[in-house]
Amino acid sequence: MIKHVLPGILCILAGCSQKQEPKDAYESLKNGKWVLSGCIVKPLVNGKDSNVFEMYPVCMKDDTLAFREDGKLVRHNAFTGCQPEEKTEVYSLWKEKDKNSFYIDSTLNTIRSISDQQVVLESSQKIHSVTYSFIATYSNRAK
Repeated sequence: MIKHVLPGILCILAGCSQKQEPKDAYESLKNGKWVLSGCIVKPLVNGKDSNVFEMYPVCMKDDTLAFREDGKLVRHNAFTGCQPEEKTEVYSLWKEKDKNSFYIDSTLNTIRSISDQQVVLESSQKIHSVTYSFIATYSNRAK
């Protein structure tokens, strides 16, 4: 399950549109309850469709992320759990790097665009000597 959570979190935080930076991008992040609405990976995986969000099980598609002031990132297993014994909340740490990027644990995420309704994040992960870029779009369930 953990192997599937990190790419999900990474995808939740990336996107493909022009930057629209509010006065403080982190205020928007902290005021939201973010749910993954799309995730693509580049380059293509095994030459197939890069829309990995479509491959996610339903139980992961309704999870929300909350960026707390105290540096904790809370992933809340919303309506559908993947396993009966799954925890309702899972915690990670997040920390600002600069005005357009932050870390979730040790993974760097770049804010591609952000508004009160949507955030698009990009992160990278090396898998079998290939560096993949995950672009995740999140919608704000709190708005």
